[in-house]
Amino acid sequence: GDIMAHTPNFKMNDYSLIYKDIETIIKNDDLSFANLETPVHSEREYESYPTFNVKPPYVEAAINAGFDVFSLANNHTNDQGSEGMIKTREYFEGKRKDGIYSAGIKAVGTTNLTYQLIEKNDWKILFVATTEILNSYANRSMIDFIAPNADRRELFCQELKKLREENPCDIFILSIHTCEDEYVHAITATRRNLYRKYIESGVDIIWANHPQLAKEWEIFTKDENSKPYALAMYALGNTISAQRTNP
Repeated sequence: GDIMAHTPNFKMNDYSLIYKDIETIIKNDDLSFANLETPVHSEREYESYPTFNVKPPYVEAAINAGFDVFSLANNHTNDQGSEGMIKTREYFEGKRKDGIYSAGIKAVGTTNLTYQLIEKNDWKILFVATTEILNSYANRSMIDFIAPNADRRELFCQELKKLREENPCDIFILSIHTCEDEYVHAITATRRNLYRKYIESGVDIIWANHPQLAKEWEIFTKDENSKPYALAMYALGNTISAQRTNP
């Protein structure tokens, strides 16, 4: 789910306490994924909604708890402007040597989607992280932003096919920060059909985030008698936040 950073979260004296009750779960697998909903800029102060920022210790607590793969593309990616995105990307590039992976923020001057090809226990996992929503359109060329319109989504399908062809893998995982309304459990037919198109373009697992709550999962099969071939998680809620004291 989403790792957010509201004031009660980053005012804690010990960030490891955030993950105390789930740490054994996170560490008991090969890879744990999370959407980081804040820039990481060590030279700026912690900042809460509406423009987030954290320093490295906040993220390192999540890494120490067992998170290995981070989506960096969401509506708060640009909260600290281009400098914040550059600093965030630099931070995660520095963690790559420790087996920490990320995608969603482009290097300056590049245009293609970012991605990670992760090798784990003889498996190859292709990971892409995108967002359909931005709070600010400034510097949007630095973010893996897929505007929620038919033309852009059709082009995105072609990009997904090409990525899969150029990066042979066992599993292709796509993170989508959606433009859906928050706190709504219902899943529209439009959203189901969209994810089916992405799966037909080569994606095996779709992991959606942003709605702030957990929605149902869907297992895709060719027909009633065939084996599952893909999975869509329509929303996984928040791993940590403080935006609702009485949900």
